[in-house]
Amino acid sequence: MPPIAKITGAGVVASCGRGRADFWRGLCAHRTGRAAVDDPDLHAEVRDMHLVEDAPCLEHSAARYGVEAAREALAEAKAAGSRVTCGDLGLVVGTGMGEATSLDRARASTPTDKRMFETADLIADALGLSGPVLSTSNACAASAYAVGLALDILAAGEASAVLVTGAEAYSRVALAAFNRMLALDPAGARPFELERAGTLFGEGAGALVLEPESSSATALGSLITADFSCDADHITAPEQAGVQIRRILQTVVGQAAPRAAVPHATGTQLNDELEAAILHEVAGEDLPWLSIKDTIGHAGGASGILGIIAALAMLEAGERPEHGPHGPWLDTASTHLGERTTAVGPVVVSAYAFGGNNASLVIGGAA
Repeated sequence: MPPIAKITGAGVVASCGRGRADFWRGLCAHRTGRAAVDDPDLHAEVRDMHLVEDAPCLEHSAARYGVEAAREALAEAKAAGSRVTCGDLGLVVGTGMGEATSLDRARASTPTDKRMFETADLIADALGLSGPVLSTSNACAASAYAVGLALDILAAGEASAVLVTGAEAYSRVALAAFNRMLALDPAGARPFELERAGTLFGEGAGALVLEPESSSATALGSLITADFSCDADHITAPEQAGVQIRRILQTVVGQAAPRAAVPHATGTQLNDELEAAILHEVAGEDLPWLSIKDTIGHAGGASGILGIIAALAMLEAGERPEHGPHGPWLDTASTHLGERTTAVGPVVVSAYAFGGNNASLVIGGAA
């Protein structure tokens, strides 16, 4: 099927690298940026995260990472011939925790007079944007859903292009909560491994400039199709039969015939087993998978867009890097992982979240 939108620019900040070129080198080298969080008020057993090299973690800001990624994406779009201006550029931001660290500081000394999710406004102000600004915060699928909202904005003619950004920084609340749920693995996220025991958080941001197919700008990639669903079953666990995950995956695979995948792949027991079984069933046993959370950690609301940027990099390089020094894997994952392999053709990217929120998108390369 023809693409539904052009991707004319992309930018990224992650623990494995800043900027798209360095991000890809970091993924290929499995450069993790893993370190213990230096927060004296965090009382938790697992203190490690995949941190962006920056100031002390208590000064980290999702909006600052989002602005950095957005500037790279906008510069790429301009170089590609995009005529978009700040006045007709929309912005949709996906984030799980927003400016969590600044909120923690504010609650310690003042009444709760700060907006809970100001990340989108901060990014819009920093970039001087005056088009429509939206924020979505449905947990770990937030930036994937932000892509869907961006498509709606383009279809409605409310903006000539949309900047989609996903961003997360250190959050004491999130790290403490996942410790309480016993959902963190001190050994690190080990997607699809038999002995996986949870995930580890990661910081980062990604940004995409989406334009209609009619745009004269040169595309670095394309959004071929996307579909979304909700289990409406459990607040944290995926619905065990995977009905809604399977439905949207069947839809996008049927429409776009992907030749590689970037799965959600958190390293948690329930998610990985269910996702591996459905992806193996629907997309075939020979499809190469690239799971990135063993390198960059679980970046919450930014996960979906970081997966898309990894897919773009894989298409540009024409290969899927070695999965990592891990294994043994689940039977349903073992044929999809391992050594470096070629990856030419569309890539399906998935993101799943608390509340049963599911998203699957297919990314194509440059025309």
